[in-house]
Amino acid sequence: MLLTARVLSVEEFFRLGTFTAASVQRDYIWDSQQSEDLLADVERAATAHSAEPEQEGGVRISVAAGAVEEDEGPDEAAAPQAGQDDAPSYHLGSVVLRRDGDESFEIFDGLQRATTLTILLCIIRDLTSSEALRERIAAAIFQGAVTRLVFPGSDGTLFAEIQAAGQAIRSFRRPVSARGQRIRRSRSVFYGYLKMWDQDRLARLGDFLLSRTLLVVATTDCQTLARQVFITANNRGVQLRPVDIFKGQLLELAESGEALEKAAHRWNGIMHVAGEGIEDFMRAYDFVKRCEPQGPDHLAKLAGIIEKNYGANGLDEVLDDILRHASTWAWLMEKLKTAPSTPADLDIWRLRFFKWFEWKPIALAWYHDYGEKRGVKTGGAAAKAENAFKQRFGALHRICMMMTLAKFSTNDRARIFGKALSQSRNPFSTSTIRPGALTFRPQQIARILESLATPLQDDETRLSLMRWLESMSDEPAFAADAAFASVEHVLPQRPAPDSQWLKDFPDEDERFFACHSIGNLALMDYSENLKITNLDFHLKLPTIKEQSQKYKTLAGIAQKTSWRAAEIRERAGKMIDLACKQLNIPRPGRP
Repeated sequence: MLLTARVLSVEEFFRLGTFTAASVQRDYIWDSQQSEDLLADVERAATAHSAEPEQEGGVRISVAAGAVEEDEGPDEAAAPQAGQDDAPSYHLGSVVLRRDGDESFEIFDGLQRATTLTILLCIIRDLTSSEALRERIAAAIFQGAVTRLVFPGSDGTLFAEIQAAGQAIRSFRRPVSARGQRIRRSRSVFYGYLKMWDQDRLARLGDFLLSRTLLVVATTDCQTLARQVFITANNRGVQLRPVDIFKGQLLELAESGEALEKAAHRWNGIMHVAGEGIEDFMRAYDFVKRCEPQGPDHLAKLAGIIEKNYGANGLDEVLDDILRHASTWAWLMEKLKTAPSTPADLDIWRLRFFKWFEWKPIALAWYHDYGEKRGVKTGGAAAKAENAFKQRFGALHRICMMMTLAKFSTNDRARIFGKALSQSRNPFSTSTIRPGALTFRPQQIARILESLATPLQDDETRLSLMRWLESMSDEPAFAADAAFASVEHVLPQRPAPDSQWLKDFPDEDERFFACHSIGNLALMDYSENLKITNLDFHLKLPTIKEQSQKYKTLAGIAQKTSWRAAEIRERAGKMIDLACKQLNIPRPGRP
């Protein structure tokens, strides 16, 4: 038989033998987002298979103004849900191999996933305390003394920094190729999340990844056939978007030509209102209705609920509801882009600093709720809606900043916001009996403080943090300055060989920690930042003084005449104090 296919677990796949990249394969090109998506998909499936234990009770801290320690009775019921995916496994797609010996293969399709899985497994191996799990992963990474996955060329990042035992949880700073940089970024994504997990959660993910994450592995001895399969798989026609399939499922509910035409017209209206953001909108709408982490089939599940609960007779009601939410979405997106004119608008505007998606559904739900209630003239409903609006959005950008610093994973954020949507009475309650979903345990606050006190290496985290802090100053830069500014490392990341910086910071490790300390970071116009990137401090100072008129995070630096370790430590303490004050969280040892 020219081509055989079978379903194998990740563990079984890697233990087939050793693997090299076929000549038709691209280099490793996945970056942070693809790696984060893979972890989110696998973790979501693993959690559905073995649900995370509830962590109720205990001391809680709320960042919301007016949060109280109350127990208001049972939470209001969430919208009907499709139920957790109870499938015993997760399918990660197909891999095409050409046999190049008894236990040797060329990867024609699947190199990106095989490489990313290797990175993820090695981090779990180096973090876990389970000897049995560590041995299983080691057998998936090595065949004897030989690594199972090998890249051609001279760049040894995958072996030296990932596959070698104990190295995947270390940080390296030596120069590497573009491939090496992408491997490092994927490693940074995984390590940033997994280092915060407890051992039980880490072990559950590791076991699920090895045993229950599946690949369809197609194998052939024929290079021509392997190439043809690869080309066919990667040169398909334009695929239907999930939103197009969802539309088709809804329109199938229409029972006649007239009803079908009417439903299609309404859907076109939804498309017009949501515009180019239709996919993000429908993803947010689905989450508002189902309140659970989403997979690629989330809209198919939503369509199933609509068919079950509404049927053909309720199709108009559903489409009207989607259209009203689409209008709210359009208003919300405009608020994010427009310079704010009121404190409440500023609270919404600050959400633009967070590039991840999970805050958007709850913002949509809250903004929609506000729009529905603010026009009610009886019973003080409008005043209550106004107060709830201010409390909710005054807290939401702080919660997003805390989740970013605490390194909550995609699924952590989705579970928390999903629970918050079901706690419509008070998701900010600090009750020890039934705490609000949008409150934080002391251990999570400790994570945030640790992130603030250690090097801020992650580009997105430090950019979000510095922009957010700038917007929280007494005179925030409303004219989109903070939203588009870049992060200035006063002590440069790559100082010139003959610079004063290397004399003031001769130790490489000390220089690294100082460079990425919050005390060394500020905002600046990108064009000005580019001009002074690696200059010595006295040459940077005129630009810093000029830019400090626009960016308040530069003000303390502009007053200095030198910039050494003592100045960075002093400012780090002040910046951490400022962050804690603006987040409304306590800092140990401070009044």
